[in-house]
Amino acid sequence: MTIALNLALMLAMIGLLITSVVVLRVVFGFLPFDAGMTARDLHLLSAYWGVVLVGLHVGLNWQIVMNVARSRFGVLLPRGLWEPIGWVAVLCLSAAGLHSAFTMDLGAKLLSRPTLDMWDFNAATPRFFLHWLSIMGLCAVLGHHGARLLRRPLTLARG
Repeated sequence: MTIALNLALMLAMIGLLITSVVVLRVVFGFLPFDAGMTARDLHLLSAYWGVVLVGLHVGLNWQIVMNVARSRFGVLLPRGLWEPIGWVAVLCLSAAGLHSAFTMDLGAKLLSRPTLDMWDFNAATPRFFLHWLSIMGLCAVLGHHGARLLRRPLTLARG
């Protein structure tokens, strides 16, 4: 599962890199090809999938993230408080991520269905990025707990 996710993430990043070169005609105008809207559409598709895959990747490696955080910042709360605070944070992040997924029409974007929404330059920029960060957080929660559920039958079968 981890290898498949890492390969998919690598493909999304390579897609972003290649389409960036094609889309940036200002910088790379000397190149002899013009893919036009196709390159932009592929660039956006790679970016949307990149957000989801990065979130899943963080979720699968959550124990590493927590170990690094503990070593950097130490234990700031008594041991008994971590779990309830963690569950409240997970529920809040998941609710915000679900709300943002519907607000940003994530399903249509991941399926590359045409949408009429563009960057609204009159809207608040921090809100835009908070929506995408909460979507990434939701994917991290899904990745972490999905991996735990997938590992559970294996541990029960061994016992």
